[in-house]
Amino acid sequence: MIINFFGYEIVKGTRCAVAEFIINNLEKETQDQLYLPEITTMKIWVDAKKGTELKTVQTYIDEFGKLIESEDEWIVSYNVVTDEDVQRPDLTGYTPYELDNSDKKDVLDDAENTSNSINDNIILN
Repeated sequence: MIINFFGYEIVKGTRCAVAEFIINNLEKETQDQLYLPEITTMKIWVDAKKGTELKTVQTYIDEFGKLIESEDEWIVSYNVVTDEDVQRPDLTGYTPYELDNSDKKDVLDDAENTSNSINDNIILN
């Protein structure tokens, strides 16, 4: 694999680091597998501050010799919380009930007992 760093570009108002990955699949066996292109190139744009991938462009030649280029872009927003995001859920039609954990009392007591170490319960044959 070859990695090229191209510097920085602005994508949708965000400063992004741009890198290209060239993946050589010639060494992989392709028998009994789906077609693997000989060389795949992927160029990515990553938000320089947050590390979030914002765009990718993948290029390869398919099994019929046709050049394929696919591009993906993501819209990302940070720290945007609305009242609707944090409101209590509408439980209309649901009946809340208490869980009966009485049969789990011993397990709960053991979990609260911090004097036991992990080695106290090892059995050697």
